[in-house]
Amino acid sequence: MKPRSLALALGTALWGVALTGLAGPPAGDKLNVLFLMADDLRPELGCYGAGHVISPNIDRLAKRGRMFEHAYCQQALCNPSRASMLTGLRPDSLRIWNLPTHLRQRRPDIVTLPQHFRNNGYFTECVGKIFHNWRQDIHGDPQSWSVPQFMHYARHDDDKPRVEGKPPGNEIKLPRSTIRDVPDEAYFDGRIATRAIESLRGLKKNRKPFFLAVGFWKPHLPFNAPKRYWNLYDPAKVKLPESLAKPANGPDIALHDSRELLRAFGGRKPSPRDIRELRRGYYAATTYMDAQVGRVLDELDQLGLRDSTIVVFTGDHGFHLGEHSLDHSPAASGQAWRSVALAGGTARPVPDPGRIMRLGQANALGRCQPRARPEGSPRRGQAVCHHAAPASGLLHREGTGGNGILAANPASPIHRVAQLANRRSRGTRAVRPPKRPR
Repeated sequence: MKPRSLALALGTALWGVALTGLAGPPAGDKLNVLFLMADDLRPELGCYGAGHVISPNIDRLAKRGRMFEHAYCQQALCNPSRASMLTGLRPDSLRIWNLPTHLRQRRPDIVTLPQHFRNNGYFTECVGKIFHNWRQDIHGDPQSWSVPQFMHYARHDDDKPRVEGKPPGNEIKLPRSTIRDVPDEAYFDGRIATRAIESLRGLKKNRKPFFLAVGFWKPHLPFNAPKRYWNLYDPAKVKLPESLAKPANGPDIALHDSRELLRAFGGRKPSPRDIRELRRGYYAATTYMDAQVGRVLDELDQLGLRDSTIVVFTGDHGFHLGEHSLDHSPAASGQAWRSVALAGGTARPVPDPGRIMRLGQANALGRCQPRARPEGSPRRGQAVCHHAAPASGLLHREGTGGNGILAANPASPIHRVAQLANRRSRGTRAVRPPKRPR
């Protein structure tokens, strides 16, 4: 199988209805875009073959659209990954490899993906976490949106239960984990889904096409999904990783200290029982986030907007859950770099990802599943791009460090290495694709 960058997946998803020119189609023919994003989501979902994870709503999006099986981020850290995806520039080009540096500090005049839509007549709105959310003087990216952002800037640990009266007690004694019997809207993602539903209702009345970005905060730490989601997973049936030990010959530079989680353990290593419960908490958070995705998708259908809306679902990077002695994300491994990318929703014809499209400086190759996903017959889709391409015919974006659209040519060169940054000051890493089974 072949790797695919997140930008590639998004570029394919947002091609629009034609590749015949650089200008967008008439306003009445422009497709809306519903851009859904999760935080720290690894491709451990039902649609990715993980039957032990309950994700019915993301699974149904995969069935009615395109699922990218090997989506790789540019760097396994929130800020550089999101900045790269949303600007079309590599972390090295942006000179962003950490959390505090805002993209506008490096490139004040860069046009982001949602900003490009806004500049071309779209109404753009941000609900939740899309750009990096903390330790920055600029909150989110006001220039990208037509209206003020909502619930976009906070600490993950600020996600405390909001209920009337005193919240129920915590039913688990595990660092960075909470089990409380509260409704979905007690936490960030439930309220984000509610606001996204309200926004969709308002946007339907608006004559402009829209780009609505909905950023969920889960399954990122802390693992605090409402109790009913924890109850879906029997801790005795949650499997441990194949190996909890460091790779025998793995260099230290490829690892990290898992501080975001392990500092809460007070210096002790998590026991196998702890790791099992942490994995259970991550799965519960994933299912909770999936339920909120379902609420938004249901509203899109009920409003009759599905056939005129491209739906994209993606994440910023993966996550470790005990593999190779690691917890959290920023390491040089597939669990950290690999994420999720799905696209679908519109009944209008969308270009076949089997066409090769070269945008800017391209360096990734991949495969996607067909709409119906027939068993045993995956459809290989090859599309090469370095950055996310705008939707609905808005194909050309200035200032992205490349050459715009050079060709839609199957003879274009394809690189079989995805260049992924890790700890920039000490070098980068390259991940070669595994061999595809015959």
